[in-house]
Order: sequence, then C-alpha cells, then structure tokens
Amino acid sequence: AIPATTATATAASCASTREHTDLDGAVIQDGYGPRGLSLPPDECRAACGRTRGCNVWVSCADAKACGQQCWLKWVEVPSTAPLRGEGAHVPWSAGTCEKDKPGSVPLPSAEQLEAVRVVALRTAKGELRIKLRPDWHAPSVTYVRTVALTDTCTAKCVLPESPHRPSRSQLAVTAPGRL
Repeated sequence: AIPATTATATAASCASTREHTDLDGAVIQDGYGPRGLSLPPDECRAACGRTRGCNVWVSCADAKACGQQCWLKWVEVPSTAPLRGEGAHVPWSAGTCEKDKPGSVPLPSAEQLEAVRVVALRTAKGELRIKLRPDWHAPSVTYVRTVALTDTCTAKCVLPESPHRPSRSQLAVTAPGRL
C-alpha cells in the first residue's frame, strides 16, 4: 500500500524520468518483499507525486532483472539526489519531484506553534501520544511542533521499518487537552 498522502504534486513537479539510472535517498516506501510497491516507472513516479515526503523515486524497468520494484525516497535537495548507478547495465529508471523539501511549506506562526501541546506518532501498531512539556529542550519542542504542523519533513521523519517500528509512522497534532 502507498503511504497516506496530504498533498498532491503538480504533474510538472515530477515530470522527468531518467532511464538506466538509480538514485539514492532515505527510503519512505520500499519496493522489495511482501509489503513493497510493485509499479512500472510511470506509476511509480505518480505514486511519489502523491506521497507525503517523497521527492525521489526509482523503479525497475526490467522485470527479469528486478521485477517491478518501486522505491519512494526523500532527499533534502531533489535536484542533487545522489547517484547510485548509471548506464546501460542499470535496470532502473528514476526521477525527482520538486516538492517536500525544506522551506517549501510556510512555517507556522509562533501562535500556531505555541498552541501545540500534544502530538501523536501514528503507526500501524497504534498511536503514541506525547505531551510536550515546557521544561524540555525548547529548540527540540519547536522542531517537533513544526513537523507536526507542516507537510514537509526537514530530516528523516519516516523511521526505518523493523518488526518494532513500522515504516508508515506519521507525526500529527492531537486535539488540545487530549492525552
């Protein structure tokens, strides 16, 4: 399944496809195994455009070499995504989307940030609610509030998948006063 979306990229923001290219980035959704995405390049590019946090995608264009794996990834600057491989021997197609990068979403006002008292980390296993305390490290609390209120991660917001830490974690603001 493709992760939940909160914004739709314009077609132009994910317009380019580079054949015989593999790009690197922090994995948002992998393309391997029973829960991996299996999409051809055009559909993989579209999935990245619809997926929060995705601004790099790679899809196997050679079913014999690697199936139809589709990997959704995030990098801070999509136009300079690190190259993992390139050339006729590389069975991947890849591309970037000019979205979900630091500074692409207006930051919340000080009043909006201050109003966030409780955040929730939503995972496939349930919800972990965190009451933000005034005596905690102020820059860290501000960062958590900002991530919870905006639609863009400025660091690795999606945690690597493990049996104890599902990959579809999402930070969100909960109703004021609820804990």
